[in-house]
Amino acid sequence: MSDDPLVIFTPSGKRGRFPRGTPVLAAARQLGVDLDSVCGGRGICSKCQVTPGYGSFSKHGVTVHDDALSE
Repeated sequence: MSDDPLVIFTPSGKRGRFPRGTPVLAAARQLGVDLDSVCGGRGICSKCQVTPGYGSFSKHGVTVHDDALSE
């Protein structure tokens, strides 16, 4: 099993493991998750914002701690 963090997008449930430091937008693109990014991922258009979820998610079999996501 990989030590890379698991990223799960909801509601689609698409998931994958990515090296630490991988931008969320890059992970979404690799998994085929449709996130608008008019500015190309430079963080200036506010279209590719995501809301991280913390806590226990039995449906996905994971518990996410509040320090799981870096800036």
